[in-house]
Amino acid sequence: MSFEEIMEFISSILPIIWIVVAAVAVWALIEFIVTMKRVRSGVDKVQTGIEPTLANAEQITASIKPAAAKMEPLVDRVSLTVDAANLEIMRVDSILEDVGEVTDKVSGVATLVSGAAKGPLEFIGAVATKVIDAAKTYTGVNEDQDVNAAARATAQSAMKAQAKGVGEAAVDAIHTFVEEA
Repeated sequence: MSFEEIMEFISSILPIIWIVVAAVAVWALIEFIVTMKRVRSGVDKVQTGIEPTLANAEQITASIKPAAAKMEPLVDRVSLTVDAANLEIMRVDSILEDVGEVTDKVSGVATLVSGAAKGPLEFIGAVATKVIDAAKTYTGVNEDQDVNAAARATAQSAMKAQAKGVGEAAVDAIHTFVEEA
């Protein structure tokens, strides 16, 4: 095959190739147009379905705006109320601390008063016991005699000691026991 024959063959096939390329281009153009129509109809359907939803969303948004405007002052009031409650709690806490301190001090005072009242009574009891023992040996009174009556009188004198004072009461108790014995 010669060059001229090849060129002649290509020249005879070239119009067929151009017709096939033109047919493919027309087919692609038709497919593109059909696809675009489908896309447009799909978009129209979606838009038609979304429009009522968007209208409802706009209505809801419009109705929420006044409520949202009212919420801000309410939130401010709640914040102020919480702050006031916190201040009251802090105040009550300090009062409770003061009450705790006062309770501790009252407890200490009660212990001191109890010790102060107990001390003289123990002293009078010890003095009375020593007086009774001394009186037993001094007067020669034995256990079976009237020591109990003397002890009762001494105890009564000891009770008076609380009112009169420790020194006077001790002297009175000793005098009473000696007189009784």
